[in-house]
Amino acid sequence: MYCTVKKIAIDPEETSGELFDRVTAVGAEALCETIPQIAAGTLTAVPQDHENATLAPMLNKEMAEFHLTDTATHIHNWVRGMNPWPGAWFSTSGGKKLKVMSCRVATAHGEAPRHGAGHKTPDRSLQRGCYPAAGGRTGGQKAHGRHCLCSGSAPENGG
Repeated sequence: MYCTVKKIAIDPEETSGELFDRVTAVGAEALCETIPQIAAGTLTAVPQDHENATLAPMLNKEMAEFHLTDTATHIHNWVRGMNPWPGAWFSTSGGKKLKVMSCRVATAHGEAPRHGAGHKTPDRSLQRGCYPAAGGRTGGQKAHGRHCLCSGSAPENGG
């Protein structure tokens, strides 16, 4: 059952933490509108449509892993959804866990880096080309798809 519905648009760059802050404010506003209706006996509860309901499991750190073979859009949404907790991460070829706190999807122009290759930028963030699993791109091929430039990456253990 529900009594009040407030729809909110989610910005394509918004993290779950930012959305939580906005939803909290909207929820407080809805509560202030609803309590007087409850006190007056004028509030009508509506049954929830269980066909459109989604069960969200409790998050844990293992769930936050993504793979560089995932699509750029998937990685971008995964990173946003896992920020601030548990924090999205991937394993390097050397087995090190790297957390990614933010990223963006960009259209590639020019040569694609070697699949999974990354490089440090002057501000010490990591930029990495992320490609869809299909196609198995390798170095030297032109990048025609969408790519994810990940920033704010850091080793999970701090070093």
